[in-house]
Amino acid sequence: MATLRTVLRGRGLAAERWRTAVATAGLDRVAEVIAGVHARVVPGLKPTGNDRVQDDRATNVLEIVQNFSVAQVARYSRGALELDIHGVELSDALAGPPEAVRRTPFLLDMPKRTSSRVTIVAPRDLGFAPPPPSEANDRHFRFTYRAEVSGRTLTIVREIERRADEVLPSNAESFRQNLLKARQMTGGRVRLGLLDWQVVRPELERLERRLQSARGYRPDALHGIVLRNEVNRVVDTRALELIARGSPLAAHVLASRAQSANLLGDFEAALADADAALAIDANSDTARDARAVALVGLGRVEEAIAEFQTLATGAERTSALKWLGAVLHFLGRHAEAEAALRQAIDSASGEDSEFAKLWLYLAAEAQGGRGKAAIAPYVDAADAKKLTGVLLRYLAGRIDRDALLGFARESSDMARLNLAEAYFFVGQQLLAQGHRDEALTWLQRVVETQAVPYREFTFAKLELRRAAGR
Repeated sequence: MATLRTVLRGRGLAAERWRTAVATAGLDRVAEVIAGVHARVVPGLKPTGNDRVQDDRATNVLEIVQNFSVAQVARYSRGALELDIHGVELSDALAGPPEAVRRTPFLLDMPKRTSSRVTIVAPRDLGFAPPPPSEANDRHFRFTYRAEVSGRTLTIVREIERRADEVLPSNAESFRQNLLKARQMTGGRVRLGLLDWQVVRPELERLERRLQSARGYRPDALHGIVLRNEVNRVVDTRALELIARGSPLAAHVLASRAQSANLLGDFEAALADADAALAIDANSDTARDARAVALVGLGRVEEAIAEFQTLATGAERTSALKWLGAVLHFLGRHAEAEAALRQAIDSASGEDSEFAKLWLYLAAEAQGGRGKAAIAPYVDAADAKKLTGVLLRYLAGRIDRDALLGFARESSDMARLNLAEAYFFVGQQLLAQGHRDEALTWLQRVVETQAVPYREFTFAKLELRRAAGR
């Protein structure tokens, strides 16, 4: 649970305005409005009470002090917390003329000086140098940004100084450009490390040496994915040792570790972590997705359907629909698979859409050989420089198998991953066309690539296991 303390400080005319607002509407209402501004960028913010006004009429300075709590103020990302620093009050003040072409002077209705000071106390020493000071200014205003780091404390100071009362039409365009530059500087992201990397680094170095000495080691993209997820799993494990059990942050870390375990083919561990995360946060899409993928990997595909159907109603719709289509196709429910994949294509773009089209071919081909007709509207627009586009053209009969495999082998770095996908769709096409024995030969080749992170590898193993009666 993080705490947030805010102080709104007005001087001179600004103090008079806030003093009038408090006298007219009452402190509770004013505090509610201010809290609403903070809630725009910090969801889940809860007032903890004890709002107070400190009014020094001798210096004409008024302060409104508020206190909040928030369950999750930052996002977990591989051993660190990522915190977005917003400046809503500053970006709102940096307003320009609403018209594209201004014919009359634009009144600068902002205080003479607006400043924001944000102080963050991190879990451990920050260990990084702050960026150099920066600014954006012209004859009408000056925006400055500076940051200071001291041990666990980061202080960010941003300030707007108004230099004029109005902007003439002839200066409107340059004023807008400087405003845009200033607005881009009002926000930022801070990464707060949870781990002592001096302690963790030797473990990671031993891990890398172990992977490099393993049989079949190749320094290619597949090895990079495996190494990255092995490292992520170690980092997440060390982070969990520092985080309160049952906390919202623990749920995020468990879901993260479950994702890595899935990509490493450790589906039992992935399922255990996903279930633990869901026990804390039943609404975690990341944990539910990890659980569904783990169930597929364990061969419990019927159980995975309900999870993917739930995910398909939320933010993970496209990914869930692709998985759902693949699972239904594997179970022989080809018409349902085709429907799910068409929905995925309608809601996706880019490579997400291309992979859905490949699976659409398989589902349609298994229903009376309709594969080519199903993907015909998409083939001409397919990118022939990408594997997905080449696969689509192969399935449509535009190129032969040798051309497909030749393209897959072009990049030595990507060869194992590309060949895993190429072998898989060749095998699945043969399977849909009733050539079972030949299909299994190609699916065995998928497994031999050791492209464990790819779903095609998982489905190839499941198909081979089914063929063996296991």
